[in-house]
Amino acid sequence: MKIHAQINRLVDKPDSQVRAFASESLDGMFAVHGIRVIENNNGRFAAMPTIVALI
Repeated sequence: MKIHAQINRLVDKPDSQVRAFASESLDGMFAVHGIRVIENNNGRFAAMPTIVALI
């Protein structure tokens, strides 16, 4: 499986925990956009986007 990840935009706001927005592609067939790179007291982590379905 080939995984391609890239940083799309860096965030330079001192009052924000968000450090960057990223995307990833799995085998060129499945893409996830809008991944947030967040930094807090516990370190850095990736927050996956949420999908809201209105029925």
